Amino acid sequence: MRRAVTLFIISELLKLVVLPLAKTYSFFHYWIDEKKSLKDWFYNNAITTDMLGNVNGEWLEHLLTKRRNTLFGKRNITISQSVGELLIEGDYKPLAVTFCKVLDWAFNEPNHCINAYNQLKKNGSN
Repeated sequence: MRRAVTLFIISELLKLVVLPLAKTYSFFHYWIDEKKSLKDWFYNNAITTDMLGNVNGEWLEHLLTKRRNTLFGKRNITISQSVGELLIEGDYKPLAVTFCKVLDWAFNEPNHCINAYNQLKKNGSN
């Protein structure tokens, strides 16, 4: 437990000090490098933030389902994949459907959450 807490404290300090500098440097590196795409930079950062949101997603779990053993709170899983699991298994509150429709719109992809969950299952990540 002590080691986990120590690692968490170190990671939070790095997030406050190093991450802003690293993101700024990385952004300009992608912008200047002809072989890299800013689209990739934005996408990679969005996915990483999404996964962080899922790791701390117990509040979403509470809002979207009555179940407590879901993909929310697990690492390397996106919020879309977690919501997709709820929709496929039929264990969701009405707000989950609305939430998924917003993600469908944002990603310009019908059934985005279900597709994301099916991709996760296909890749064997769960």
